[in-house]
Amino acid sequence: MSVAIITDARGAKHEACRPLHTPPLPLKERVSPGMWLLLLAIPLCAMAAPVLVLFLVPGWFLTWLSWWFVAGRQEAAERMAARGCCPSCEYELHGLDAQDDGATTCPECGAAWSVGSRLA
Repeated sequence: MSVAIITDARGAKHEACRPLHTPPLPLKERVSPGMWLLLLAIPLCAMAAPVLVLFLVPGWFLTWLSWWFVAGRQEAAERMAARGCCPSCEYELHGLDAQDDGATTCPECGAAWSVGSRLA
C-alpha cells in the first residue's frame, strides 16, 4: 500500500502516518441483517398505507357508527321505559299491573318492559 503525501498549511509536503481513509468494505459487511429488514420494511409500509386508508379506516368508522346507532337506540328505549312509556309504540304504561317477572306487557303492541326502572 502506498503512503499518502499531504501538504501542510505552509506548503511543505509530508508523508501521512496512516491511510487518510479506510477502504470501503463490501456492501454485505457494512449492512447488518437488521438494516436489510428495515430496507425491505420501508417500501412495504409505504404500500400498506393506502390499504389502511382505503379499507381499515372506513371499516372502523362504519363499525363505530353502527355501535353508536345501536347504543343510542338502547339508551332511548331505557329512557322511555323509565318514564312509563312503551319504547316500541309509545303507549302509556302507567297504571298497568306488572307480571310475576316484574315486566309490564303493553296492551297495544304486546312488548314487555320494566316500567319505571332500567331495562334488563
